[in-house]
Amino acid sequence: MTEKSQGISKLKLAEKEANEIIEKARKERIKRSKEAEAKAKTDIEKFRQELDVEFENFKAKSGGSSEETFRKLRQQTDQSIHELQVNAKKNKDQIVSKLLSYIVEVNVDPHPNVVVAQKLGILK
Repeated sequence: MTEKSQGISKLKLAEKEANEIIEKARKERIKRSKEAEAKAKTDIEKFRQELDVEFENFKAKSGGSSEETFRKLRQQTDQSIHELQVNAKKNKDQIVSKLLSYIVEVNVDPHPNVVVAQKLGILK
């Protein structure tokens, strides 16, 4: 029986050592995970700062603040609208007469499919 109890105690000791190894590995994995997360956060923050600097440089090169850009864009849009209105007033009479001619003039030529059907003898 002592041999049996020695075997059991060896198994319990081995199990305890295995649990310690597993616990140590788990703690090490958690530690590495936290280190990786901290490094990722610092890398992200560094990247964000680089992008902010790059954006500020781009903004400076492209004409200043967004308010200034918006003002210029608004001015260009207003100018385009004004040009369209002037052209519309200038060409109003021509456009109206052309539209009326399309409405009033009736084309009495048969449709090309009807012509083909007549040639084939389908329609008479």
